[in-house]
Amino acid sequence: KLGRSRDWTDFSMVGIKLSIPLFDGMRKHRQTRQVEYNIRKLDEEITLSGKLWEMEYLNALSQVKNSYSSVLAQKKNMNLAEKIYSQSLLLYKEGLYSITDLLQTDTVYLDAQSAYWSEVITYKKAGLELMKAEGILETIINK
Repeated sequence: KLGRSRDWTDFSMVGIKLSIPLFDGMRKHRQTRQVEYNIRKLDEEITLSGKLWEMEYLNALSQVKNSYSSVLAQKKNMNLAEKIYSQSLLLYKEGLYSITDLLQTDTVYLDAQSAYWSEVITYKKAGLELMKAEGILETIINK
């Protein structure tokens, strides 16, 4: 009996295992939500940055305008103090004004000059802040 035995059959079996996750613990949903959150967060940061830049620009522009007005006012004040000092000097030379009064008008004139130049410096600083807010200052520095 070299042939086949009756206990064995003529067929084969091949197996395939297919794994389809039906429940992933909401991982993909959480990942999608996280990406959406990050996008919204970046959009908000962009909006906030734009508003911050606009506020800085408007503040700098306002400071330039205010400083310019102050420079003009201090210039008028200095011119008036100079005129008073010149008249006081003439009166002193004619003997109609005391040295104390002349020194007081000189002090007032020097204070007016100091206030004027201080305001000019403030105005120039405000101009630089405006240039910085506009992005011009970085361009100038990088050249």
